Amino acid sequence: MRMSFNARLSWQTAIILSATMLVVFAYTWYRAQVMVGELSGRVVRQTSLQIEERIESFFERTEEHSRVLSGLAIPSSQLNETSLNSGRFRELASQMVELIKGNPEFSSMSIVLESTGEYVQVVQRQDGNISADIITLQDGGGRARRRYARFGGRLILSAFEADWPRDPREDEGYTLAAESREQSWTPTRVIRTPGLPETPGVTCATPITDVRGRFVGVASVDFTLTGLSRYLQTIRVGVTGYAFLAEMRVGGVARIIAHPDPNRLLVSEGGSVQLKTAAELGDQKVLLLLDHIQGLDEVPAGPSGRIKMKVGGRSYLAGFNRLGGDGRPDWVLGIVVPPEDFMGDLGKDRTVLAVFAIIALLAGIYVSLLLAHKIAAPVQAIVEETERIRALNFKPRPLPSSQIVELDSLGDAMEQLKTNLRSFEKLVPAEYARHLVATGQEAVLGGERRHLTISFADLVGFTRLSETMPAEELLGVLSEYLELLSREVMEHEGTVDKFNGDDVMAFWGAPNEVENPALCACVTAVRSQEALLVLHEELRDQGKPLLRASFGISTGDVIVGNIGSSERMNYTVIGDAVNMASRLQGLNKYYETEMLVGGQTMREAGDKIVTRLIDYVTVAGRGHPAQVYELIGLAGEVSETELKFAAMHNEAMGHYRDRSFVLAAEGFRSVLSMRANDGPAKILLRRCEEYIELEPDASWDGSHRVEVK
Repeated sequence: MRMSFNARLSWQTAIILSATMLVVFAYTWYRAQVMVGELSGRVVRQTSLQIEERIESFFERTEEHSRVLSGLAIPSSQLNETSLNSGRFRELASQMVELIKGNPEFSSMSIVLESTGEYVQVVQRQDGNISADIITLQDGGGRARRRYARFGGRLILSAFEADWPRDPREDEGYTLAAESREQSWTPTRVIRTPGLPETPGVTCATPITDVRGRFVGVASVDFTLTGLSRYLQTIRVGVTGYAFLAEMRVGGVARIIAHPDPNRLLVSEGGSVQLKTAAELGDQKVLLLLDHIQGLDEVPAGPSGRIKMKVGGRSYLAGFNRLGGDGRPDWVLGIVVPPEDFMGDLGKDRTVLAVFAIIALLAGIYVSLLLAHKIAAPVQAIVEETERIRALNFKPRPLPSSQIVELDSLGDAMEQLKTNLRSFEKLVPAEYARHLVATGQEAVLGGERRHLTISFADLVGFTRLSETMPAEELLGVLSEYLELLSREVMEHEGTVDKFNGDDVMAFWGAPNEVENPALCACVTAVRSQEALLVLHEELRDQGKPLLRASFGISTGDVIVGNIGSSERMNYTVIGDAVNMASRLQGLNKYYETEMLVGGQTMREAGDKIVTRLIDYVTVAGRGHPAQVYELIGLAGEVSETELKFAAMHNEAMGHYRDRSFVLAAEGFRSVLSMRANDGPAKILLRRCEEYIELEPDASWDGSHRVEVK
């Protein structure tokens, strides 16, 4: 039946949308059930990883402080064999107080002497106060305890007790470290520190050895698990889910060591307080999960698995991870959550979906009536966008959306084409990319000999910075500096070749010819240094590191073109001038300079730049010497003082080349009087003094070999 385009489009749209909505309703309900299961599993995994990172941090911090404590007892610079004795306990107590102050989860730290059983212990109390106990031998035998309290940053004697009965060498932590001679952890136990409530905790003990490797005692840190229980209280797992920690003991008995309700962890047995077992905790969900874990042959480290279980007619999802091991306590993290915690908004979502479907149906019918009248506009916009691409204008400009899929897809494809072309510009030198697009050529292997100027720019101090800064922050800092350096290259008619880590390689004269490429490269280096100073003002306010840049510039005949394979190639330059530019950049470190240029570059840039002759250098990979100049600045922008400085240096270099080393030395001393830390003058003065003492033979041509790559 024939009908108008508007009518056919309207009723077909109504039928399709109605059928679609029915299918969507049925499928949505099914997918909701699946998504609830996936979401609950994802929450369990994410929560597990979050808690695992926190516990790993606790482990590492405790081990680190235990090692630091051992190092305090026997400093590496101490050569006295009897450096650890009770006479140092007051000094060690003060240092231990500073260590424990920032770690509220540490209940105590102690250092014990193997020979006498004397020890010093620093205790952190719940009220925030810290006290130090020093237990030493009495003249008449036995031990005495002296308790010191912090007052005004000092330790003041507050109590004395004779006949102190405790011998710490009998403690489990001491015994483990003494027998293994390695850092050791005790199983979780109830820590009983005098004056403090009993609490679950573990001890990390580190053996102390003197400079000759002899065992002299043990340094230990008591780590309470109360903080972990408080941390678990803050973890939200759905609405009613929770996480707990258990320690797997020999014989299959699991003890609960951390729980969102820490008051449930301890039980009195035979007059002493002990950790509860899973059965004593009274939580059927925890008991079922641990029974499952104990039935496994082995619980590997990392996210290990999930199980479903029912308690009281209610379904639960439980996940478990093994933590510690390899010398650390053998802990298991358990997470229990009911899947329905994630279904609270499902009914509301169905209502919203129904309303949205009705609105979408009405809107679809209305839009279909307008669609026929709006076909021409998108087509015309696509034609205009094609013309912009032909004019090498790749800037984003989304086309008007269309209800016709083909037109909309064509518009998306047009935007994707521009995105690809923009990416192509970034992945290869921008000028070369535009050259290919403008000429309609295909990139092929091969090159041509051209007279170019090549520059290498390197960020000074970046390698050292990379050793101390996280990789994510380091990448952000590097991007800001490389963005600045590459922008200056392109603004001065250069082509960015590649980025070698923190190094920018660029050249001038290809693919498009440039008037005086040597001068363009020199101007780029000078303007880059000026731009870096402006960037430093911004970075200093943001607390980011400030880096300098060093430049090496060389001019000569090279091969420029596509090098590589037929499938993957790089538009670049090769030749002696490239190698020389790289060597010049490396020489900046040797001469303590920032901008070095070759002799050909200096001659072609002419009187537009101000330079001084640094040296005649034979670098690695070259058999003949080359003139090395420092680029001081651009003509007309350099101060009279700088011009005088350059002239004085060049005059001294003339004497040096004439073998008049006494006059040359006087000249370089004058240079250093103007700039005391001038690197080239210091090097050349030292060389002149050597030649005054022992004059070089007649074959000396004034060059110096420097092994810089």
